[in-house]
Amino acid sequence: MKKAVLFLFLFSFSRVGWAINESVLLHLDQTLARKNVIVAQKEERVSRQRAHFFLSRNVRSRLDDCRRLVREYLFFQYDSAKAYADRGIQLAGESGDTDYLHHFTIAKARILSIGGLYDISYHLLLRMRPDSMSLDNRKDYALAMADLFRFWESYARDPEFTPFHREKSHEWLVRYIAYLKPGTPEYDFYQAKYNIEVLHNVAVANRYYLKCIAGFPPTDRYYARSCFTYAKNCWKAGQRQRAIRYMTEAARSDLLACTRENSAIKQLAEYLMAMDSSNSIVAEKYINAALNDAKSYNNRLRLIEVSQSLPPILEAYKRQLNARKENLVMALVGTIVLLLALLLAAWLIYRKNQQLKRHRRELADYNRQLTLLNEKLEHANGRLLDTNDKREDLATLYIDLCAQYIEKLNRQQTLVTRKIKAGQATDLLSHFSSARVSSEESATFLKHFDQAFLALYPTFREELNALLLPEHRIPVAKKATLTTVQRIVALNRLGVNDSTEIAYLLFASTQTVYNRRSEFRTKVISKDTIKEDVRGLCKTYQKK
Repeated sequence: MKKAVLFLFLFSFSRVGWAINESVLLHLDQTLARKNVIVAQKEERVSRQRAHFFLSRNVRSRLDDCRRLVREYLFFQYDSAKAYADRGIQLAGESGDTDYLHHFTIAKARILSIGGLYDISYHLLLRMRPDSMSLDNRKDYALAMADLFRFWESYARDPEFTPFHREKSHEWLVRYIAYLKPGTPEYDFYQAKYNIEVLHNVAVANRYYLKCIAGFPPTDRYYARSCFTYAKNCWKAGQRQRAIRYMTEAARSDLLACTRENSAIKQLAEYLMAMDSSNSIVAEKYINAALNDAKSYNNRLRLIEVSQSLPPILEAYKRQLNARKENLVMALVGTIVLLLALLLAAWLIYRKNQQLKRHRRELADYNRQLTLLNEKLEHANGRLLDTNDKREDLATLYIDLCAQYIEKLNRQQTLVTRKIKAGQATDLLSHFSSARVSSEESATFLKHFDQAFLALYPTFREELNALLLPEHRIPVAKKATLTTVQRIVALNRLGVNDSTEIAYLLFASTQTVYNRRSEFRTKVISKDTIKEDVRGLCKTYQKK
């Protein structure tokens, strides 16, 4: 359990450390993106100094400007630094200024040593006599010698000559420190170098480097060199996260100071590759930046160093790119499969939607048909209800007629009995022979017949008029009454075609019925189909 907790603690601590380094790398990337702007600002500043140098006619002022230009170009551009060092030597020689002549000669030797021309730089310095120089020039001379032998040692890497170069570098480093004022950041920096290179006391050297990091601004070269060497010490001590953090700070400081003669960003790329080969894309970006700086400055040593670091980084970079390509191919294949699946699903959904639309249309048609059937059924039910109502009315009419005739028969029976008993047979015969009584009865019958028939066939009169010629059409009365001709046709519609039977029902003579039927035939539109037309009257019931 304790081991598991310890593992989780160390894992979380490492993740926190890496998150901090990612933040530092982000700051470096942002500064690297602004590199052209920073370089343009420096070039603008240098351009103003150059303009002042060429426009000035005062020798002392021109020497001062030349000195500043050499300092600006020293770690920025090899050719320009060397050119202005030569100009300074020429101006100082022409003006007889020995101090400036020594200064520019030492500066030229430093520039040559930085550019990899160690032998020329060494012989140039050997021709000079330090005891005849000013204090500042003697200090610069000692620093130039120390840097020359340090660069020569790094370049040679030969068992025979390397110890000599190292010993001479340490000797001149000690001489240079003797010129420095204790307590200053510059003194602390070279004390750190003395402890790390001569005494090999890393702990003391690291303390001095941390003081320098706190004392110099990020735009100062000593800040970048302090971060660089401190990061290398941390890396050797196994503190990799801390080493990457300070190496990133050194690279960022070089960018801010426009220092093209640098090693930090190249070393950072190597550290990132050593941490994880998956960092090859970031490392390739940094190593290319280091290569561009070395080319821009024309530093042979840096070009060799970067060239040695470049192949493994590029190889890892290519492997990672190939792996990414494979992943992209797999992702593309997966995307295509998903796209095909989506297209298939879309097609199935479209097909289902079309089926649903067809089913909806069919269902809508069925609903419309069902609605029409319901309307027809409601209409038929209405007709049935209306027919039932008419049947009830006709039944009531029939009962009324029967009741009237039963009452009449009872009265006649009573009258006959009374007359016979009274011996009034002649009066009885006279009563039943009376035409007035027969007319009343016929009128009552015809009235009930008209009402009953029109109740069953309310459109009879209109449809009958449709069979007649326009000039012979019978006006439709508001009352439920029929003319004699209409009654004859009505009886024909009911199936009564015999003239004699019609005459009995209408209380008319047979001749009268015959004449009316003949008259009707002359008035119809189609005489050939008169029978069929009469039977077709009121086939479809239409409610008025």
